Amino acid sequence: MGAGDQLTAADKKGPMTSLHQWQTWSFAGGDEWTDWAPLQAARKMIDRQRAGAYVLGVPQRIELNRMLGCDPHGVLDVGESGGLRRRITTLYRCVTDGTPGHKAGWRIARFGLLAKLGVEPCDLRLSWCYAPSADESYRIEGTLLHL
Repeated sequence: MGAGDQLTAADKKGPMTSLHQWQTWSFAGGDEWTDWAPLQAARKMIDRQRAGAYVLGVPQRIELNRMLGCDPHGVLDVGESGGLRRRITTLYRCVTDGTPGHKAGWRIARFGLLAKLGVEPCDLRLSWCYAPSADESYRIEGTLLHL
């Protein structure tokens, strides 16, 4: 959006979402999102040349409480990249050994979040959605963050 562009009322309001929509959101394939896969395996499953958005989560047995209740998906991070496989590999390295390069991964490792949750790095799971471009991956990430 350029400096002279005007936001419409719909732009300001954003997509219509509700707590119910988030609770019933599915990462089980559908048109765009993959089903959950172990993070360690996902980094090799993702196409090397594709852009996309991703969601990092803990196993369903872990309850993550949020302001409006328990998160049914156990989301730790939502992100995007023009080089999705490279980004997920960086995230994996950050979470497993603290290698810098991914802020959320670094925080998870640095503050011992997984140990506090009783989770090992091998328990982490990932869902992703390919995008035709880096710009489109931003849009997909934004849509998910708005839920």
